[in-house]
Amino acid sequence: MGLAQRISSIKIGKKLGVGFIVVIAASLAITFIAFDCFRSIKDNSARRTTTVEMVNTLSKARLNRTLYQYTKNPEFAAKNVQALKELDTLYQRLSGFKWDDEGQQKITLLGQLLNDYQNQRQKFVASAEVTSSAFADIKPGALIDLAHQSELLDMAMTPDAALPVMKLAAALFDAANIEQAFIDKPTAASRDAVIDEYTAINTLSEQLDSFNQPAINAVTQNVITTLTQQRQALTRYVDASEKEKSESAGLTTAAERLNAAVSETFAFQSRLSAEFIKQAEWRIAFAALICVLLSLLIAWRITRNITLPLKETLNAAQRIASGDLTTSLNTTRGDELGQLMQAVDAMNLSLQNIITNVRDGVSSVARASAEIAAGNTDLSSRTEQQSAAVVQTAASMEELSSTVKQNAENAHHASQLATDASVNAGRGGEIIRDVIVTMNNISQSSGKIGEIIHVINSISFQTNILALNAAVEAARAGEQGRGFAVVAGEVRNLAQRSSLAAKEIETLIRESLDRVHDGSEFVERAGSTMDDIVRSVSQVKDIMGEIAAASDEQNRGISQIATAMAEMDTTTQQNAALVEESSAAASSLEAQADDLEKTVAVFRLSAGQNSNSRAAPALAPRLVPAMPVRASAESSWESF
Repeated sequence: MGLAQRISSIKIGKKLGVGFIVVIAASLAITFIAFDCFRSIKDNSARRTTTVEMVNTLSKARLNRTLYQYTKNPEFAAKNVQALKELDTLYQRLSGFKWDDEGQQKITLLGQLLNDYQNQRQKFVASAEVTSSAFADIKPGALIDLAHQSELLDMAMTPDAALPVMKLAAALFDAANIEQAFIDKPTAASRDAVIDEYTAINTLSEQLDSFNQPAINAVTQNVITTLTQQRQALTRYVDASEKEKSESAGLTTAAERLNAAVSETFAFQSRLSAEFIKQAEWRIAFAALICVLLSLLIAWRITRNITLPLKETLNAAQRIASGDLTTSLNTTRGDELGQLMQAVDAMNLSLQNIITNVRDGVSSVARASAEIAAGNTDLSSRTEQQSAAVVQTAASMEELSSTVKQNAENAHHASQLATDASVNAGRGGEIIRDVIVTMNNISQSSGKIGEIIHVINSISFQTNILALNAAVEAARAGEQGRGFAVVAGEVRNLAQRSSLAAKEIETLIRESLDRVHDGSEFVERAGSTMDDIVRSVSQVKDIMGEIAAASDEQNRGISQIATAMAEMDTTTQQNAALVEESSAAASSLEAQADDLEKTVAVFRLSAGQNSNSRAAPALAPRLVPAMPVRASAESSWESF
């Protein structure tokens, strides 16, 4: 058995089950591949999301650092610290993913740059704290206080000293404003303006010292001391600011490098995600293509394995439906379709047998219908004859009733005659006995006559012998004995004639004895017969009495029979009507049989079956001869 045959012998359920299992397995494989791809996509998406969050967090940290650098607001510093913590957390999360060599190098570089950025930030924060401390030492209010003190000196000064004091107060107010502007916006121009203002104030202070006034000297001394402190604070601030700028530049560089690394990591992850998505698409598409091709192959194979026998079975069924029963389905399949084809083939054979039997049955029904119709016609005529016979029988029964009455009377008369016959038979018996005695006597006399005839016959025989001897002796004597020879011849002739007569008489006597013997036997038999007659006459007498009683019963029975015959006449007429209906039904059945034969003729059978199922000619209706009806009771009844 080949592979195709083995596949054809597998049950359809198993084929479909195997096909579904393969499709499900392929679907599971696609699902597994898709899940693996989705897991990787999810992992890449998480990496990409983490990278994006790092970019955003780094931007937030940079923004807060810049804001802190320019505003020295601790809130921005705290936000910057929080952003850096988030950035470190994101890095730890990003490091937890699995990377290839290139990705791991980028993550390692990102970690190094993040450490560098944090170290640089610490330096920047320390420098910013120094700058803030130095910046806090710059106090424009001290210059304003000195300016107010100078204004107070202006009230007590001489006119030549008042003008420089007023200039000093104005310079102090200007220096305070320039310092405030520098504090508000510490630029190089504002710093230089502050230094120039400090120089101008020193010049004015030296001019006021030339007046040698204690009050002015005290104020100028405070101004010089304050300016020295402010100059030192400004110098420290400028140095710290320069260092802060340097650290800020380094931090900016570290931030840019970190940002570039994060951006590169993001780009790498985006490219990796795109490549993996494309690879996943190809993997899923390839797996789906393989699954579809495999499913189509299995579906095509199973469909072809199912539809081909179904088409053959359908064609066979259509041919059977059109009346062509000559088709044949031969298959070695062991599945349900093979069983279906075998069942259709078996159904075809069964239909062939059924149609053959139906055709034979239709022919038989047609013949039987014709015979039934003819038989019903004959039965109808017979029923009519039977009805007439019943009428005649009823009339005969009436005659029979009167005859039975006469028979009863005759039976009584015969009983009397039987009594007389019994007496006469007794007398005849006595006469027969006398005849028997006489016949016995005749038989004895005939026996004696026979004995006498026998003696005469013996004498004739002896005489014949003597005559023969005399003739012999005469012949010997010659001429002398010729006369004696003539006499001896005559004697011999007479003896022969006597012997013949004696034989005839003996024969007659024997016949007479036989007849007498037969007569004796007949007479004896007649005697015994007479005895039997006497006994029979006695029995006849008894029987005649019984016959008389039976005749009375018979008379009553005949009356009942007459009533039954009347009912039979009615029933016979009803039967005649039913026979006519049956004849019509038989004719209708014959017509229906013809229609059925025409209908069955639509089916085409093989040549052998057509010849076997050819309808035989209908038999001619066989008419059963009608039974003769007795004309009258007088031809079949005799009086006792």
